[in-house]
Amino acid sequence: MKTLRTLIAASACVAALLLFTGHAFALANIRMGSIGGVQWVDCGAPSKDPSDGCPIGIGPVANDGVMINLTGAFDVDGSAWVFIAAHAPAIDPNVTFLWTKDGWRNLADVDTFSDRSHWDANSPTFRQAFVSIGKAELPEGEYTVYVAVSAPGDTSRMHVFLAKWVNSGNAALRSEALQVLRDFNAYSAAPSGPFIARRWKDAPVVVAIDPAIVNDPRTGIGQVENGVRYWTNETGVSFIVRPATSDELANIGSGGIDGIVYVAYGTPSSGDASEISLTTELTGRYLSARMLIDPAYASGDSGRRLIAHEFGHALGFWGHTSDGTITDHVVASWGLDSRIAQAIWMLYNQLAPGDPVPSQ
Repeated sequence: MKTLRTLIAASACVAALLLFTGHAFALANIRMGSIGGVQWVDCGAPSKDPSDGCPIGIGPVANDGVMINLTGAFDVDGSAWVFIAAHAPAIDPNVTFLWTKDGWRNLADVDTFSDRSHWDANSPTFRQAFVSIGKAELPEGEYTVYVAVSAPGDTSRMHVFLAKWVNSGNAALRSEALQVLRDFNAYSAAPSGPFIARRWKDAPVVVAIDPAIVNDPRTGIGQVENGVRYWTNETGVSFIVRPATSDELANIGSGGIDGIVYVAYGTPSSGDASEISLTTELTGRYLSARMLIDPAYASGDSGRRLIAHEFGHALGFWGHTSDGTITDHVVASWGLDSRIAQAIWMLYNQLAPGDPVPSQ
């Protein structure tokens, strides 16, 4: 489709056709019948989540996090086609890539009339998570992402929204994250090392929920799902959250359950609102974990933060901060130090249980 390829790929056209800047265009009122020609919207500095002013969200990286989670969301009064594209000179200055249902493809090689190349939007709301990737997986440099909303089958009538950000600081962040792993994750059988990584062997990490939580109308399984989703968004680690099976319930604490995090109500022996105990092989592989949540503190947003805090330990961060973030001993916010987020990302993407943790 020549129109889409030419307009998104050619940076000169962006300057010439830019009709809106900032958040002046209210996406909640996209009216497909009123689109005439191609209209460009520069979102300025990108946000973590889509907003009523810009349909593009780039995830935690917008707030100095480590994950790029590209999402699109807007309200629309009819049917539309939605395309997402990206340009990164550090990868290839001459290519604009289109995110398709088969992954990233050179825009010039894609049949954009194919239903594999775009997403269908229908009234009243479109919301789609497109791609998630750690920023350390990409070369440093400037990135531009585009979300194009067109009339079905007619890309001569469309809104093209764009946002730019710079991927930088990865080498320094990697060094600091390795130190986090050595200080708060790695284990050494001898004072001289080597320090080995400790983590679950496989992801998604399986989370088994006790019936008392599943059946609690104040919390339910969704409270735990929200807690683990936080770590997926911030670090890319995935989970499977489900009710505990009868076999798991019969064998909890016996050592016969392997590879799950069991979450239950209880009174932590520490006197805190929650606690977690974990069984680990000397080889660094986590075998099982038991998380206790005091039901008096389990509901609401504070309960979700509490659960998220404990899952930080379950993933491999065995320490506390004092910076007002999710890893504080007294959890006060949803914030997360980017060095810890990068450490968890590296632990589950670059290290296996028992691997030596490099000093640099």
